[in-house]
Amino acid sequence: MTPPPEQVVELVRRLATSPWPTSEAERVAWFTQHGLPTHGRAAAEEGSTLSAHAAADGPPGWGTTQWHVFDDAFVGLCWFLWRDASDRETRAAAELLATAFDARWTLVERLDDPVQGFTALWSVDDVHVDLYFHAPRVTPHGHPIDSVVQLHVDHAARAATADAVAASAASPDRSYPDV
Repeated sequence: MTPPPEQVVELVRRLATSPWPTSEAERVAWFTQHGLPTHGRAAAEEGSTLSAHAAADGPPGWGTTQWHVFDDAFVGLCWFLWRDASDRETRAAAELLATAFDARWTLVERLDDPVQGFTALWSVDDVHVDLYFHAPRVTPHGHPIDSVVQLHVDHAARAATADAVAASAASPDRSYPDV
């Protein structure tokens, strides 16, 4: 499998345990240090001036590396791994990652679903490692979904802040004036 699960575990370990970048210059240096693409296709989130995503190919064999910036601070990065592997191989790789992460870090939560797969979250100081194994299935609209591993490494506090702002922007104002 490309990348080998052991290589994924090692990169995630290095990312999660290294000093987290704050500025764009620090992010570029950190990405360079870890062999990640430093510049990519940027796209601001619709309706947001604070949040932006970027994506680029790499490292070799990993497909697209995606990263998220909120309020000018680097939040985290994400991959979708092993799209071209068989379901059996993808599921085995996901379980290997989960077992390796369990051995290193505190498991916050794991949810298993016989149809959709599983998700697990680990806490590493100020960093969260979030793994989703998406099992192959057909959506209610009839669209087939192949198995894939979705992997996020995020600064926990920055991700929580970005999520809270996004949630408040998406929900209607429920406050009422004093009468």
